[in-house]
Amino acid sequence: MSDEITPSGLRSFISGILRDVRPQIVERFGTTGPLTFKYGQEAITEVDRLIEDRLVEAILGRFGDHRIMGEEAGVRGNPASPWTWQIDPIDGTLNYSVGIPVFSTSVAVLHHGVLQAGGVLDSLRDELFSAARGEGAWLSRRPYGADDYVEERIGVSERKTFAEAVVSTQFGRRSVFVDHPDLLQKMLRTPLKTRRLGSIAIELAWLAAGRIDLLLAGKRTPIHEYDIAAGVILVEEAGGRVTDGRGKVVVEGGRELIVSNGHMHREVVDLLRPWLGEAS
Repeated sequence: MSDEITPSGLRSFISGILRDVRPQIVERFGTTGPLTFKYGQEAITEVDRLIEDRLVEAILGRFGDHRIMGEEAGVRGNPASPWTWQIDPIDGTLNYSVGIPVFSTSVAVLHHGVLQAGGVLDSLRDELFSAARGEGAWLSRRPYGADDYVEERIGVSERKTFAEAVVSTQFGRRSVFVDHPDLLQKMLRTPLKTRRLGSIAIELAWLAAGRIDLLLAGKRTPIHEYDIAAGVILVEEAGGRVTDGRGKVVVEGGRELIVSNGHMHREVVDLLRPWLGEAS
């Protein structure tokens, strides 16, 4: 890695460009007009394209020889670069469009496939979660009535078992969880509470901050890196664990994801084993 590009510097840069696009996101919340859909049921609006373009412009303005993968426009920049940026301009577009205040914007950067830094912005709450490899995970926010932002280090929760857990779920209609009702019963009845929020990036950020203990995701279509990259480095730097449904390293194109505070991870992987095969 170039001496001039450090994880800490990348975290600072990501935080800055996310803060820069926040006003445009907030002013259009719930007023996006007619929806269009991709992949059948994935909503998209002009705001998604606008915010992605603004983020890409900022990244290429600073790192003109880097590769950028955006959810809306695909690859831009230098396709041969060892640096890859992953952008999801509005994660939870349907929520955003209809006025449900759970959505996020995420940016992450990898070098030779290794995550270096990432950030997830919750625009309405004005909370910015960020992480740099080897330097922890952080939350920047402005307390009620305060003029300035404060930044504090965050970490995962300490709840130990699946039965104690507050769980967020991302269960697609054609996922292993829905295709097997007996598995779905276990996943919904065993934990303390379950939530279905609709923005995987903010769920990952909240898990990193200890607000939830476990995220279970199963999709009909592959889970893309731009959906989760920023959240993954947040969770890892906050002390949590991220694997696929078999307990193995997450790869592009997988359909199941388990993210936890680490304590209950093996328990949940073992619960899934009969439906997905042997875990590592």
